[in-house]
Amino acid sequence: LERTMPHTHDPKAGFSLTFDPSRPNASVNNVRGDFIVRNCPPGALLLTSTGHCNGYTSTYRALIAAPPFPYAIASSGPIRSQNGLVLGSVPAGFDPTAGLDLDSLGPAEMMTQGLDDAGGAALVLKGQSTIVGTGHSAGSVDIDEDTVKVDGELLPNARTEDVPLISLSELDFTSDPNTQTLPRSDFQDSEKLSGLLQWSPTSGESLTFTKGLALNGATLRVRGNLVIEGPITGAGALLVDGNVTIQGGAQLSADNQVAILSQGSVSVTGQGAGSSYLQGLIYAAGEDGIKLQDCTVVGTVLNAGKTSSGAGAPMQVERATVAFDSKAVSMSVDLSASGVDDGTRFSRARLKSTLPLSSFYRDGAWDIPSNVRPPYSASNPFGFSPLELVLLPHLELQIDGKWYASADEAIAAGVSQTAVLKAVANASVVYADQLAQASTQPPAENSRLTFHLDLNRYLKNAERLRVVRLEAL
Repeated sequence: LERTMPHTHDPKAGFSLTFDPSRPNASVNNVRGDFIVRNCPPGALLLTSTGHCNGYTSTYRALIAAPPFPYAIASSGPIRSQNGLVLGSVPAGFDPTAGLDLDSLGPAEMMTQGLDDAGGAALVLKGQSTIVGTGHSAGSVDIDEDTVKVDGELLPNARTEDVPLISLSELDFTSDPNTQTLPRSDFQDSEKLSGLLQWSPTSGESLTFTKGLALNGATLRVRGNLVIEGPITGAGALLVDGNVTIQGGAQLSADNQVAILSQGSVSVTGQGAGSSYLQGLIYAAGEDGIKLQDCTVVGTVLNAGKTSSGAGAPMQVERATVAFDSKAVSMSVDLSASGVDDGTRFSRARLKSTLPLSSFYRDGAWDIPSNVRPPYSASNPFGFSPLELVLLPHLELQIDGKWYASADEAIAAGVSQTAVLKAVANASVVYADQLAQASTQPPAENSRLTFHLDLNRYLKNAERLRVVRLEAL
């Protein structure tokens, strides 16, 4: 790119700029985040321009980037709370194991594109509420000044951004041959999932977990409605075509980070904001929007749906807390192996904690233990293979319909050595096979080993770009 900018003393004055990497001082366009480039992070432009006038030449470099996703709550429609909302961000150095101190919340942002309608103002805050930060409303703001504390400001009739739209088809993984299909729609026990999974209804039923769900490095694609009664724990993602209903919540944990992405509505009802937590991202694109009640979300909440009339979908928040955590903005889940719990209830194993396939890549090389069982020895009386010995601390076993927390517990309860070996073998065969597939390239080059979601990719950055650094060369 070369342009002439005539000057009084030099009619040929101008500047030049190039994106040709073979030329010196080349500029870089990394807005889409497609490259790993020094000094130009994903979502940024690095522009280097040389100007000349009246015999003088000067070169400047500018880093142009959009600020990271800032919202604790972003809604396409009205946000209304009649019975209390606490909004803020987790404090610096937040340690989930120490709990969430509401008095230490930092500032966060909340935004609604909604307009006033028959239900009232676009942003309604009543009941015992605390807002730490800034609320932006495209419509008016209605608050009860006697019960709502605002440590910041609420801006009515404000200019607002579009809520990011996330396509589940872009995130779909079910073409991967390792994807496991859940065998039924109703899980009565506490369920633990790992790897790539999918489920589809046969006659309109919902996929239901009645005692909670643990995601041990798992992504689950649900082509229908999802109901979870109890806590969601672990690390993983739920991609749901229908509605999501969650009743209950988990305790805060450093190990919990879950992305819930629904093309329908999302409803989360806990037992109290101080005891029912969901850590991660909630996204809904359905016309019924999002409802949060008696719970705390540590992460971010996006309500992107539209009603049949084209208006933004509503968001209802009652006796709930939303504490923004930037970890939810850009999430990466290292996936464990799929199908570890294949087999029968008479002899099978499943992961009780995350064991990513990528964890077998160390110091720049794959380090995969053999799955060949050696002769019995005093140090290894069961003759487990080296791979099985790595898996054992992460496995729990189901034998004759009963779950055991470990192989040692099963043996102590009188389970036969043969049954234990068979259960462990089911898991080791799966890991050996999927590690062999993965070992053809480093984890950084294999998208099948990690689920990654970065909200910044879905923002309209053209309107948000700013010069964040300017330097002369």
